[in-house]
Amino acid sequence: MVAVEAMACGTAVEVVSNRGALPEVGGDAVRVVDPDDVDRFADVLVKLVAHPERVAAMEAAGLERARDRTWESVSRQLTGLARR
Repeated sequence: MVAVEAMACGTAVEVVSNRGALPEVGGDAVRVVDPDDVDRFADVLVKLVAHPERVAAMEAAGLERARDRTWESVSRQLTGLARR
């Protein structure tokens, strides 16, 4: 949930690993990269540094995404899944 906490604070979570739950948590507010692909990882970071407007858009998207990922909403989703 650290990624969601950062997004809720207005911090752009710019790049996440394609492993685990981070792609699902970040949605369209993050760039997903294979952590073993160092060149791709570096390319994504360079592009973000070169385009601050992208970072601003990701910050806004992150805030919106974090609104949907409260402890209450996630627990409701999990409870609903357990009942199936």
